[in-house]
Amino acid sequence: MTQETDPQLFCGPEEAAAQARDRLKEIGALFADMRALMELWLADPGPADKTTANKMLTKMGELQTAHLMMLRTEEAFYDKFSDHTAATAIDYDAIRDDIGRRLDHIRSTRDAE
Repeated sequence: MTQETDPQLFCGPEEAAAQARDRLKEIGALFADMRALMELWLADPGPADKTTANKMLTKMGELQTAHLMMLRTEEAFYDKFSDHTAATAIDYDAIRDDIGRRLDHIRSTRDAE
C-alpha cells in the first residue's frame, strides 16, 4: 500500500515540481503502453472467444482509468506549479497607454480635417 504525502513537505518547490513532472511522465508512459497493447489486440484479436473478449474489456477499463488519472494529474500539476497571475493579470498601464494613443490619433485626424 502506498501512502499519499505532499512532496513539498519534505523538499523545496523546485524538487516538488520535478517529482510531479516525473509522476506525470510515469502515468503517461503507462497510458502509452496500455494503448499500444490495445492497438495490437485490435489489429489481430485472434480467434473470438470469451477469454479474449474479457481480457480486452479489462484492459479497456484499465486504459480508461489510466487516461482519467493522467488528465487529473496534469490538471493538478498545472494548477499547483503554473503562475496563473501572469496570465490573468490585467495591465492597466498598457490599457491606458493604448487608449491615450487612440485618442491622440482621433484628435490628430480630426484636426487635420
